[in-house]
Amino acid sequence: MSSDPLIASLTAALDARPDDLPLRLHLAGLLLDGGRGAEPSRTPGRRSPGTPATRRPRR
Repeated sequence: MSSDPLIASLTAALDARPDDLPLRLHLAGLLLDGGRGAEPSRTPGRRSPGTPATRRPRR
């Protein structure tokens, strides 16, 4: 768990809503600004919303 309560809270929110792109980008920006951009994801199997396996088919 993160020692930063904001990062911990946003990470928990992202765990609950992994497809929330604005939240994912906000958290990524905060991690990069804090020099933590190289940290691995702590949630196995989490994929980027733009990967083919997570895209919804067009109707």
